Amino acid sequence: MTTSYTVKPASKRKISRPPRRPLYIVYGFDLRRPFDALWGIFGSVRTAVVLISALALLSLVGALIMQAPMEVLDTPADYNAWVAASAQPMYGVWTDLFNRLQFFTLFHSWYFKTLIAVLAINILIGGLLNRVSAIWAKFRNQPLKRADNFYTNSPVKAGFVVAVDSATTAQTAEGMQSFFRKRGFRIQTAPESTDETTYLYAHKFDWSILFTFVFHTCLIAIMFSAVITGWSGFGPNSTAQKTLPAPVFSFLQNLAGFSYDEPMPDGSQGVVYPLGTPHNIYYRVKDFTVTFDPKLKTPTDFYTDLQVYQDGNLVKSGRIRVNTPLAYEGITFHQASFIMYTSIVIRDAQGQVIYNGAIPLIEHGTTPDPNTGNALQTNVAVNVPIANYGETMNVAATNINGVWVVGVKGFDQQNTQLFTGAVEYGSGCVSSGTAVTALQQYGCQMSNNWWLQVNTVKLGTVLLITKDAGSTLLWPTFLLLTFSLYILFALPPQRIWMRIRGRQVEMAALKERAINMQRILNDCMRRIRCKPLIYPAAPSAADAETESGKALPEPIAQS
Repeated sequence: MTTSYTVKPASKRKISRPPRRPLYIVYGFDLRRPFDALWGIFGSVRTAVVLISALALLSLVGALIMQAPMEVLDTPADYNAWVAASAQPMYGVWTDLFNRLQFFTLFHSWYFKTLIAVLAINILIGGLLNRVSAIWAKFRNQPLKRADNFYTNSPVKAGFVVAVDSATTAQTAEGMQSFFRKRGFRIQTAPESTDETTYLYAHKFDWSILFTFVFHTCLIAIMFSAVITGWSGFGPNSTAQKTLPAPVFSFLQNLAGFSYDEPMPDGSQGVVYPLGTPHNIYYRVKDFTVTFDPKLKTPTDFYTDLQVYQDGNLVKSGRIRVNTPLAYEGITFHQASFIMYTSIVIRDAQGQVIYNGAIPLIEHGTTPDPNTGNALQTNVAVNVPIANYGETMNVAATNINGVWVVGVKGFDQQNTQLFTGAVEYGSGCVSSGTAVTALQQYGCQMSNNWWLQVNTVKLGTVLLITKDAGSTLLWPTFLLLTFSLYILFALPPQRIWMRIRGRQVEMAALKERAINMQRILNDCMRRIRCKPLIYPAAPSAADAETESGKALPEPIAQS
């Protein structure tokens, strides 16, 4: 007998493949709900970690690489000169790359401020807006009564038996209310209370949780201040001036900052804002003093006595040094350095005054000594305008053997030399070579028969005048931020739920980050000085938080 078998074809093996990603999901971004996707990205803790890490890395770069001082950032020419004089010798072939990456002005760079702005948005969404409902519910909607197993399952609990043997539930509840009220707690009785069991809710400092909003708002405001720091406002006839409402445009312009150096001879004055600005601020250098080491010939101290005026009234005055500035209404006057200046008078052939003023000698050059041929340091001012004549002049002062020689050359608009003259200050006129002649009534006669008179040659101050665009917002916000932090950590909410049955009092609370609630419950029990209750083994924190699970056996009084 032959047995036949039927061979069935093997079934095809099914290969499981991962589900195909929908076309509308691109790198986790849901194109169908772009607003929700952006909200999730900007409110993510992961985004905050990435942003903070990037800012920390850039801050480290900024700390390791030399940063350009504020006074050279006003004009490209000053900045380029600083790069050539200070950065190039230090960084060599890397200088151009660092400059292109804005490493020398990293904390003012567009990408650094962009990261701060994005982090501020992240804090606004993730730290503030996403938590509004939860924080408000924690402030307003706390239950007056917890489930019965909460009082024994909570990891933060305490219990005791009052000393009065005949105490009823009502009497015990009244005593507990009096005890907690004396300690600043607000006491509420749950509607579910009965004659046998009373549920109390004691709480204080509930309002302090609302300072979370204050803290995050201040943090965002500080970041906004950091972003607008260095902003110099809108230019004339800008689009913002044409489109923004006048009050908004004026407010933003008032936030704008500036920084510039101002050479100031003694007795000279300047103005902070453009002429015609209402309630403008004027400043006047009353005196400048500098002292030198007699041996090393280096300055040991220099300071300026400064006066500040507004609306014709002296509003502030003081002595400023390098580390002791003078501030008024957001304007800060710093002692930057000092320069040479000379005060001269130029008259025409008939003795009429053509020019009278103090000229800061900002630039430096060299002049050969007529006696030895050695190079002498010369202080120079170029292209000084002569009003009403359309002419300019160059002024130089050179110290030769302790005597200042001041020379002047005049030029017309085609740069053709018109006159020249020199005065040996306090001695006479330098006519030719090293010959010195006596001073005349109007000083020394120059090549075009005009007269040159030198009244003084001395050191003058250089002020650094700044207004930080974010300063008016930064300091009040910083103080409010500090106050909100103090409230959050020094006065955290304290919430205690109590179940009272006859002489037995059971207290329980939730774990808090800023305060040890178990210590508070133990302190309350110690002050009441009653017999403690003995609880079975404590359950997990999850059981207490969810108030779920089977209730533990009732506590018993300690014998």
